[in-house]
Amino acid sequence: MSSTVEKAPAVQALKDRLYDINALNSAGAIFDWDQQCFMPPGGAEARSHHTSILGRMAHDTLVADETARLIEEAAKAAAPGSVEEALVRVTRRNYDLATKIPSSLVAEKLRLAAIAHEEWVVARKANDFKSFAPTLEKMFEICRQEAEHLGYKGHIYDALLDQYEEGATKNDAEAMFTTVRQPLVDLVADERSTTRSSPATGRSRSSARLQRRSSRRSASTSSAGGRTPRRTRSVRAGR
Repeated sequence: MSSTVEKAPAVQALKDRLYDINALNSAGAIFDWDQQCFMPPGGAEARSHHTSILGRMAHDTLVADETARLIEEAAKAAAPGSVEEALVRVTRRNYDLATKIPSSLVAEKLRLAAIAHEEWVVARKANDFKSFAPTLEKMFEICRQEAEHLGYKGHIYDALLDQYEEGATKNDAEAMFTTVRQPLVDLVADERSTTRSSPATGRSRSSARLQRRSSRRSASTSSAGGRTPRRTRSVRAGR
């Protein structure tokens, strides 16, 4: 018992470090939310620097030598099979991935994302994709660089998807979308047919059918222990 008490501070020290990182990321998320909801368009340039700086600070805190030391100390203190051991494992993985990516790339990705959002809003309203395409290509290039830093064995997208769903690959995503494609096409066709044949009642019948299908999916999920299928979670996680 005394040994557990003595080792507990090591795990708490790692948690405190993660709290600091989370606070920086949360502040950045609030900036992002404010930009999309309230910020005047003219503030994009300044906001891009704010989010870039916060993101760089969070990244630098995560990849610092102090974080590595805390991970190792917590690993010694965490009991096998415990929540604390899982915390150390996930944190170590996040640390290993983050150390492969330069802080400058992290900062530039966040800066450009803030600028790109405002350009997208204008282009979308004008239905003018061409005006937004150059900035979008810059975002793609940053993601390509990120993937190259992370490394991959198969497709370049594997490196990016792995950050959201460990071990998932482009082939996994394609297989999932192939599975759901035809049912979704059939569903849309069915709804359109019903609405055309019975405009007055089509909506209520459509809603009833969708509810039944939703119930069946919920029942299927429950029978699997309440867990969403692994590959589906990876798509939901992607931003």
